[in-house]
Amino acid sequence: VSTLRPQDRFNVVAFGTAVKSFRDGGLVEANEENRKAALEFVDGLAARGGTAISSAIERAFGHLGGPDRG
Repeated sequence: VSTLRPQDRFNVVAFGTAVKSFRDGGLVEANEENRKAALEFVDGLAARGGTAISSAIERAFGHLGGPDRG
């Protein structure tokens, strides 16, 4: 997250027993506010539960197909 450039877009997908994204709705701009909030999101994650990696991969690829990805 720290090395993203201003022209980049990103999201973070966390998975365990459940899957959750840093932001719902797809990719966000890599501006200072979103990078800071993403780092806080990551800092708040804790390892627990199962490994829903299949669902996490599906969610991540779903972000790539959003309307902002021509």
